[in-house]
Amino acid sequence: MAGLGDYEGPGQVFYQGSLLAEAKSVRISHQGNGSDVNTMHRGFAGLARGAFRSEVTVTSAVPKGGMEKDFTQAIIDQATVRVVVVRGGQRLGYAGKINTEESENSIESAAEHNFTLVAGVPKKI
Repeated sequence: MAGLGDYEGPGQVFYQGSLLAEAKSVRISHQGNGSDVNTMHRGFAGLARGAFRSEVTVTSAVPKGGMEKDFTQAIIDQATVRVVVVRGGQRLGYAGKINTEESENSIESAAEHNFTLVAGVPKKI
């Protein structure tokens, strides 16, 4: 059995160059979007290359004084935004569009806000 080691703690998220101090979590999804290739003789034969897609979802606390950035306006403007995520000792940069924004207020938990950025291949910074 391996010994105890150091593991990643909370990451950091930057939006348009500014730290999102209210960020609580970030979820990253990379999808190759390959198409199955099936043949009559071999069955599943592999994948045909697809369009690579990244999704970055950031969940934040909601300050009473207002959100750190105007994510709704970025959707309305279809603005290209840049998000940098620091995780696993790496800085990954994503340039894309915010496609979804949601918020929730509940009596059972603190208010939360999240947005999802849709992008292509991340760049190591």
